[in-house]
Amino acid sequence: MLNKGAVSLGAAQYDFTSFIDIPSNSTIDGNNSVFKGGVKLVKKRYSSPKLIQIINRRNIIIKNVIFDGGFTNQFFSNASNASELFNLISIEGSTNITFENCTFRNFTSSWKKQNEQYFGILGIRRSNTIKFIDCRLENFQTEGIVMYETNNIVIKNLKVETTVGWTPLHFWYCDGIVCDNISIKTHRNGGSAITGAYSNAVFSNINIVGGKGIQFSNEKNERPYDSKNIEFRNCNIKTSSFGIGRWNYDNRFSENVRISKCSISSYGTNPVYFWAIRFDNVKRGYIESSSLSSVQKNSSLICLSNTDNINVTNNRGTGYNIVYLNLNSSLNGLNIDNNTFTLQPSSNFNSGVEGTFIVSKDGPKVNTPLTLSNVSITNNQVSDISNGILYLQNHLNNSLLRVKNVTVRGNTFKYPSTSNFQFNSIYFSNAQDIALEDNQIINSGFLQFDNTKNLKTNNNKIVNSRLKNLWKIK
Repeated sequence: MLNKGAVSLGAAQYDFTSFIDIPSNSTIDGNNSVFKGGVKLVKKRYSSPKLIQIINRRNIIIKNVIFDGGFTNQFFSNASNASELFNLISIEGSTNITFENCTFRNFTSSWKKQNEQYFGILGIRRSNTIKFIDCRLENFQTEGIVMYETNNIVIKNLKVETTVGWTPLHFWYCDGIVCDNISIKTHRNGGSAITGAYSNAVFSNINIVGGKGIQFSNEKNERPYDSKNIEFRNCNIKTSSFGIGRWNYDNRFSENVRISKCSISSYGTNPVYFWAIRFDNVKRGYIESSSLSSVQKNSSLICLSNTDNINVTNNRGTGYNIVYLNLNSSLNGLNIDNNTFTLQPSSNFNSGVEGTFIVSKDGPKVNTPLTLSNVSITNNQVSDISNGILYLQNHLNNSLLRVKNVTVRGNTFKYPSTSNFQFNSIYFSNAQDIALEDNQIINSGFLQFDNTKNLKTNNNKIVNSRLKNLWKIK
């Protein structure tokens, strides 16, 4: 163990054969020294050793140190027993720990866990007030900074670059997170750049290029967790899979989630799907003043499932499908206002997906009635539509879906001037209290309403439609 107090080291490389236990009330200034460990071969698999241990300590500052795990080979470690693996730095039960101008590099281990031991370059458990300022993560496999039941986290001016790493930042059941000015570059087949189950978090000025973006949901087979008060602002995300998303792995909810002034786009091709934003089990969600785009055919800019009170306002975007309502469960409260969207061209007409502004798909897998209710679509500009405008139906079993209280007002929906579209532009089924008013629809297809009660269609302007008997009301 080091003696407590201030320690200033001469700039050099220090080779570690065992870890250092840091005492409370210590400041270590490495003056750009390298703390290097030797890679261990454990049961024919490689693992980086632990260099630093901070257990039940307080008030520690470590600055100007390069932590090097000694691993440079580009192959994957997969040790099966977590007790055989180490964090480069292990922190537990500690308060007020700060890293300044440190580099963490050349690390390998397994992401498997045993007895809550989550492995990455840094493993931080049940601690409070943890700060990383002006730090870097380089050339690591598995995960980067992993925190478990840790609160009051500040990460500023972090740069991450790895060609083989999995998840740079992972927060398990954490509360109180501030991440600002973070740059993450990962490989296309890696995990989420940032993930975990957390609350009261603000992510600002995050730049990500890689396979996946930011996830704010629990993972499969983990303990239930309801998150709340999460904000993403001024983020620039370019991935091949998704931008910002929550998946329903635990049947719990996230409440009060805000995405503002973000730019999210896809690159390359993905054979599965691309979502710019995905909300599963979100209450009070806000997507505002952001730019969303995708060049992938299998893509939707926004995907919603089992949500309540979602607001999509003042955004711009380009994609093959704009809003996808995944109706495996009911959806209540959706406000889409004052957005400007452009559809990518599609020749897959009448599929209800590509080239569509808003579409509901899937539907219940069992015979359970579902409701899509309280939807407001107002003041939007949507151009280059090649398929439908609104498809609100259940494709598997239409009799199980009820659409209630939908207002479509003051929008401009525009097909290309060369459009020969001869299918349904708007389709409602089993609906009531529907208002389609004051809209302009240019080069429209059919407007069909099946089994719709209390339908209002006032002051709509249909321009240049080539179709006769445009309205189909049954």
